[in-house]
Amino acid sequence: MSPIRRLPLDILEQIFVACLPTHRNCVMSAQEAPVILGRICSSWRTISLATPRLWSRLHIVEPTGLESPNSLNTLRRLQRLEVANSWLRRSGECPLSISLNPSPDPLIPGPPPMSPSGSHANSALFLTALIQFASRWQNIRLVGKLSALEALSRLTEHEVPLLKRLEIVCFEDTSATDAQWRLSQFGVFHGPSLSAISFAASNTEASELPLRWNQLRVLSLTSPPWDGEHVQTCGVVLEILSRCPNLQICSILVDAGDGPPEEDPMGSIVECLFLHTLDLTSSLMEFLCGLSPSVQNLHITDPKQMPWQPYLEIALDDTVLATLASRRPTLQELVILDCYNVSDEGLLAFIVSRPSALRRIEVKFNREKQVDILPSLQSFATDCLESSITYKSIPTPPSHLSSPWEGLPDAPNRPPSWQPWPVQTY
Repeated sequence: MSPIRRLPLDILEQIFVACLPTHRNCVMSAQEAPVILGRICSSWRTISLATPRLWSRLHIVEPTGLESPNSLNTLRRLQRLEVANSWLRRSGECPLSISLNPSPDPLIPGPPPMSPSGSHANSALFLTALIQFASRWQNIRLVGKLSALEALSRLTEHEVPLLKRLEIVCFEDTSATDAQWRLSQFGVFHGPSLSAISFAASNTEASELPLRWNQLRVLSLTSPPWDGEHVQTCGVVLEILSRCPNLQICSILVDAGDGPPEEDPMGSIVECLFLHTLDLTSSLMEFLCGLSPSVQNLHITDPKQMPWQPYLEIALDDTVLATLASRRPTLQELVILDCYNVSDEGLLAFIVSRPSALRRIEVKFNREKQVDILPSLQSFATDCLESSITYKSIPTPPSHLSSPWEGLPDAPNRPPSWQPWPVQTY
């Protein structure tokens, strides 16, 4: 008998648990634990299936929902839903850590594409299934459209007694504008154990959430003000901080908004005696407006919008670029890397109205060319303007190649022929 087979069962179970990723939830893949442990031999498979702790953490990726309800997509959703249910049933009575991400084309950055209006039921399918395990939720991360979160409205604070950390990244959703429910009414935010909240949803005022503010230890509010309605000004931020006497870690996006300046937001003192990490981020527009007029060289790297990561905002767009053209007359060199949200027409308009001192512009787009502006730029070469405009060629893979690592920071790079979802997931 080999030495590994002589180990006591409890020791072997501890070794199995140590094989799990420590920095994120487990994925539905036979390439890593716990699934791979059941592929070694029948004995290990029996042990792994009978060890609840191995199945208490799960990262779920919904299949892309762009096809019609009668297509193969429906079958893929049901199959993956059954895998998720089986996985979590094996967790026994262990507290659960679950992350739920939609699956767009992982090569195209930005928010998820809007599905057809008839796919609303499908968009909430997975979350509805997860609610049966709500009494054991401990760490939950939900990413998706507002309409897909409606199932949360049925939960009360008493149904999530173990919930310690809740993260919600909610994208704009026109199909939910007339909904009879609001995130600010969800009882799940008032869970008795909730001490860490990360919230990014521009259609909800964070200060209106029914949180137990006095017991929060970690707070992250990074909602980009898409509609300009729910703006987190300095006054709003200070008011929120005043509710959180036990806060230790805080990250907030601060925006001055378009209204008149606030009246001395520092007039009152806010005490957070346990706060040791504070990250206050303003918009790129405010940063550029605050730059010294003497700045001559400016390099901007647009944040890479990895799918379903809680990005702070659209950092650089046509409006910001136009502001730069009018307010930086001494600018001589502008370099923009990983540019995505600036349109081709917007870039051309900037070059036409550029500061007279500008001598070099380099833009590397993280997207394909939409409008060919290069012929129009040739006339500026005689004006001593050096320009370099490049685009990224993005192949469109079949939708069935979505990865079980979608939405995770350590998602592996995939070659064109990679099949991330085997026929038998586990």
